[in-house]
Amino acid sequence: VGPGRVQVFGRWERVDGDGSRDTTTPAIGANYLVRGHDLKTTVEWSQIDRHDIGTTQVWTVQVQFGI
Repeated sequence: VGPGRVQVFGRWERVDGDGSRDTTTPAIGANYLVRGHDLKTTVEWSQIDRHDIGTTQVWTVQVQFGI
């Protein structure tokens, strides 16, 4: 793992579809750039919180490659 190859990120979203502000989604993750954006992997954890159905956690693993 060389310098600049790992990118840590976070975000917070709120979906306000009907005016009730009922869904929030905080997330945190990291990218590992194997060969820049031509070959990278991403791991992300997020939590979806809806007041009407509760909270669930989601793990996402993604691989991106280009030619």
